[in-house]
Amino acid sequence: MFDLKRLHCRLLHCALTGIFWLTLSNAQAMTVDLQDLQQLQGYQRILLVDGRRLDKQGLHNLAQQNKAVSERHIVWFWLEDSGIRDNYAGALSLQVKQQIATLLLDSQVRLIGKDGGSKYQSDSLDLAQIFALIDSMPMRQQEMRKQTPN
Repeated sequence: MFDLKRLHCRLLHCALTGIFWLTLSNAQAMTVDLQDLQQLQGYQRILLVDGRRLDKQGLHNLAQQNKAVSERHIVWFWLEDSGIRDNYAGALSLQVKQQIATLLLDSQVRLIGKDGGSKYQSDSLDLAQIFALIDSMPMRQQEMRKQTPN
């Protein structure tokens, strides 16, 4: 005879197992080693800073702006003589490090939008100006409308 209680337990077990693996795979995906900056396209805005030619206070200011950076979906990379500091959760490949250095050849600061296009270049780091620029972008406007409770 058909045991409904047993079927219910098996279905519940399968559902919970699926949720566990989905959660685990999502957590791993968020900390994937970055092989190419294009992996971030569509998900993150990229802020590249050549800290070798800027005041170290800029790095401190950037690190202090966690909430503003997070709200605007910014991943930042600060190039130094000793390597790259960043707020990316995973490791950076040699290719990504080379991409960052190449993109900073003609400016000290570069903002890349979620669409992969260059949105801002400058020889100084002005976070207020960068945040204002991002906030004026149509995609960011849409994000802010979604975040604001009706």
